Amino acid sequence: MFEYVFILATFGQLLFVPLGGLMMDKLGLRVSKLVATALMCTGTMLFAFSKESTSEYLFGGSLIVAVSSNINLICNHQGSSMFPKFRGLVVALISGAYDSCTTVTTVASKLYPRISLQTYFTVLAWSALACGTFVALFILTERSVDMEKLAATNYSGSKEEDAEGNSGGINKRCQDEVEISGAINVDNTIRKIIFERYPTLKSCICSCPFLLVTLYFSLSQVRFSYFLATLQAQLNYAFSDPTIVNEMLVTAIAFTGCGILMGPVSGLLMDFCRLKTQQRIRRILEEPQVKTNLEKIYWIHVSALAIPVTILATSSLTISCLVFVTGSKVVYYVAFLVFLLFRSLLFSTVANMLLISFPIENYGLTYGILCLTGGVFSALQFALKQAPILVSNGICLLISILSFIPPTILFIKGR
Repeated sequence: MFEYVFILATFGQLLFVPLGGLMMDKLGLRVSKLVATALMCTGTMLFAFSKESTSEYLFGGSLIVAVSSNINLICNHQGSSMFPKFRGLVVALISGAYDSCTTVTTVASKLYPRISLQTYFTVLAWSALACGTFVALFILTERSVDMEKLAATNYSGSKEEDAEGNSGGINKRCQDEVEISGAINVDNTIRKIIFERYPTLKSCICSCPFLLVTLYFSLSQVRFSYFLATLQAQLNYAFSDPTIVNEMLVTAIAFTGCGILMGPVSGLLMDFCRLKTQQRIRRILEEPQVKTNLEKIYWIHVSALAIPVTILATSSLTISCLVFVTGSKVVYYVAFLVFLLFRSLLFSTVANMLLISFPIENYGLTYGILCLTGGVFSALQFALKQAPILVSNGICLLISILSFIPPTILFIKGR
């Protein structure tokens, strides 16, 4: 039964996230956070009152918690707009905390039976309600764009520059910035380019960057979901001793609870890559004799994630190779560690790719549509689970190889 609950939660959070994205973009960031927080509290309370006679509560609770947690996540991602220089780090830390959610169940199992599961989940539900309400009312703004305006107050004249964003002539404005201030604000220039490239949601969805992020997210989502859903089967294949299998399962849970520790690594990597691309863009814009190529500038900006996405594909390939090895604990320890990096980079690069490639006003819906597509594609794992484990592992190996296509295109476009 628990396997079906897990599958329902996994697909539910991916398939229903577009509704959360629509709510965030249309009704506002604060309203979305409050609704998601209320749903989180409701779902957790269903967990608190689940027992043998009310096992159906697990299905309802898992679906509600899964959907609300993903909506909470995309709302919290907006906080990174207040720290444009460290956006990668902030998103990675938020995603890392999200990845470490298994710590909650680990703590519950350690405290039981001294503290009943009903008491534990009741306290957790009302704590989530209190914290989420505080964040919605006192940290997040009413709209997503307002988060960027808070960051924009760090430099003078930002509001006037933003007001000019709807007009044409980006090249002329770039030159005006040089003449007036003596230096180019790369963030402002990129923001104007993005706004004119993608004025509507349709233009965002029907774009090459969205196709690339959808491709690598969908491929990686299959690798991610299949590894988690079949971990025990993989361990049974690798080890014939049930004691070792149980020991490795406990170790895997411990590793997944350390996701927040991997966040700074992936976050700093993305911020470092963005810093280097910004320096390159600045040098191009400051060349007075060279006509500004807006297409080139945009792709240099987006290619900042080429290295992190390559590392993501490499970690996926590493996992796909390691699962063929049998009888070695060390190999699986390495696999768990690599999976930790893979998981951190997967959700962090996806969020950052959407944040830097498209207008912030469309982040909620683009993220939701991306998750919906990834959820449909990850249904492939059902077919993989029916096949022999060696065949399934071989298909996952092929999928991991295909995941190198998006970063290769990013490198080529950003040359």
